[in-house]
Amino acid sequence: MTTSRLTLSHKYQSTKSSLHHYPTSPFPPNQSRQPSRQDANLLAPPPPHRSLGRRRIGLQKRNRGATCACAQLAAVYGDLVLYRNATNYSIENLDFWDVRSADLKTQCVFLPNNADEVAAGVSIIVGCGSQFAIRGGGHMNCGDGVMLALGGLTHMQLAADNATIEVGPGNRLVDVYAALAPYGLYTIGGRLKTISVPGLTLIGAFHYFNNKYGMTMDNIASYDVVLGNGTQVVANRTSNPDLFWALKGGSNNFGIVTKFTFMTYPIPLVSTTIQSFAEVQIEDFITATCNLANNDGPDIAAGSVITISYNLTTKTTAASLLGVQEGTESPPSRFANFSAIASTSKRDAVMAPLAWHSVLESPFQMFRQWNLMQRKLFKIYKGWKAAVETVSDVEGLYPMFNQKLGIASEFIYMGDAGEYQDPFAGFPIASVQRMRSVRAAYDPLGVFTRLDRGGFKLGA
Repeated sequence: MTTSRLTLSHKYQSTKSSLHHYPTSPFPPNQSRQPSRQDANLLAPPPPHRSLGRRRIGLQKRNRGATCACAQLAAVYGDLVLYRNATNYSIENLDFWDVRSADLKTQCVFLPNNADEVAAGVSIIVGCGSQFAIRGGGHMNCGDGVMLALGGLTHMQLAADNATIEVGPGNRLVDVYAALAPYGLYTIGGRLKTISVPGLTLIGAFHYFNNKYGMTMDNIASYDVVLGNGTQVVANRTSNPDLFWALKGGSNNFGIVTKFTFMTYPIPLVSTTIQSFAEVQIEDFITATCNLANNDGPDIAAGSVITISYNLTTKTTAASLLGVQEGTESPPSRFANFSAIASTSKRDAVMAPLAWHSVLESPFQMFRQWNLMQRKLFKIYKGWKAAVETVSDVEGLYPMFNQKLGIASEFIYMGDAGEYQDPFAGFPIASVQRMRSVRAAYDPLGVFTRLDRGGFKLGA
């Protein structure tokens, strides 16, 4: 049985609200317009940063550079370096997301336990001119280079005033939620339980409560960073503020974050709703989706995953809502327009945030932003349904919306982008220019542009 999904999400609408309240983000305040003069002033290049020293960096042949780096790392760190013949190598090499990575065999895996070991390891790797990749608590593979696996950096420490929590990059978001739960606290992380902290946080990151609290990146108070020359710095509003700004959505173009300091909030309980709808209700469902997207102000923290699915076997369409709202009001009022539609199933519950994240499987997220207009969106839905019926059992079929209709945007969220796409092309030009200035100041050797194989790069 094969199902094709048209997944609608109002998270981009929430992003606009978020960025209105958090103007220091590199993301476009309104993804569909060009940056204004006010934007240009806000995003002007920072003053020249202190020089970190310049020297030529050689990119060795893949095997030669990695062989050098692995040998030197093993000489210093012994069992923290896994070669291909090591007992645990296969386990470490299986942590990848893309099935095409299955044939990539990292020359060695380096398993540092703290930031000092990360910094020393980077110095060795760069000195050998080896390519490398960085894995936090999630998934990544490297091929003929060195894998820096940060799974050992799982430190978490709640501040004495309960306002922030320090989180190591080896954690996943569910680990953070679990650490906060006994205190009745919550943070704005990912919507799915198994997402790695660095992989999500450094690309901006969407959460159910973006409309009130901003994106995940807006809720990071400080970063501890290892730079390409092995230097360790702290980036926050007062220390290295230009790097602090760039890390909010700039991916891994600047350094390796060895500690994230998240803001926390007293949110012990959330109100949830899970609703399913038959095909006859699709038009009303789309109308409710548009209403939610256009009226999701910051007065109530709320967000959702909204999906329309077409079953190629039974040739039937269904829709579903996963809604979450801050507080204990049940059913959650922000989703009243959905609750007013006759549903095939409906379940409302109040629970701890950890309970919500723990029970739901990860949905497929192939989102693209559009400005929601009910009539055009319903017309697209009908065209999509008709087109799907002409295709025989094709997995991974996702619609691309026509720019001429005025409902698409060039902004591509990095977490949804394909390897052939450039998410930075949808950023304001001034933001990209400023990011490149920050990169030149903090990574003059081009370590994370030339040697780091992961992530989306800023380009020249």
